[in-house]
Amino acid sequence: MDITSINNNLTASTLGTAATSNSTSGTASSSNSTLGAAATSNMALDESQFLQLLTTQLQYQDPLNPMDSTDFTSQLAQFSSLEQMTNISQQMSDMLQAQNYTLSANLIGKNVTVSNNSVSLASGGTATISYNLAQNASTVTASLYDANGTLVNQINLGPQNAGNDSFVWNGNNSGGQALPAGQYTVQIAATNASGQSVTSSTMTSGTVTGIAINNNTTYLVIGGQTQVPLNNVQQINAGGS
Repeated sequence: MDITSINNNLTASTLGTAATSNSTSGTASSSNSTLGAAATSNMALDESQFLQLLTTQLQYQDPLNPMDSTDFTSQLAQFSSLEQMTNISQQMSDMLQAQNYTLSANLIGKNVTVSNNSVSLASGGTATISYNLAQNASTVTASLYDANGTLVNQINLGPQNAGNDSFVWNGNNSGGQALPAGQYTVQIAATNASGQSVTSSTMTSGTVTGIAINNNTTYLVIGGQTQVPLNNVQQINAGGS
């Protein structure tokens, strides 16, 4: 069996059965060296698949012309290298995750600014909302929505220069009534003097009250409610909480 055909036809789910559907044998020894090339050229090939390819090749080799020991040793060496690279990759991933845990723990109690359009409002409290404008804007409007997506307030922020800016939301709706504690969403809409839309991004500031791990991703808990990825941190503000 040509090992190139094995590599092309056998997938992770059919690798064990594909060899039995091919009655051709006796040519595997002529393509022994292609096993290593198959492993390095196919990024989807993992350790288990590599080993299955090797054992299939051995099973269907020509008894009158068996695999050369040098080729076999070379293939085992490549398998060992593949395993070592996999282990190194996992170790690096573990180290990065551990660093994220340490950094996140050190941020507890600190006031941070993060890329996020979710606002955590405490009962009777206020919320600082930061944003960035790509260019000068003649009009800037902040729209606030509750958890159901209902518009609860719209605030005219007036003209603003390009760059970072912020405002403090008093926690009231458009009628001046205090809104209940919870999660709200803010959207910034801006236009320039020509009436063209100005690109904006929203950031929120708050105290880190904890950390959460979900699917190997580290999240900061802001204000006891909002969870944002650690990578979304834009600024660690002076003065702590």
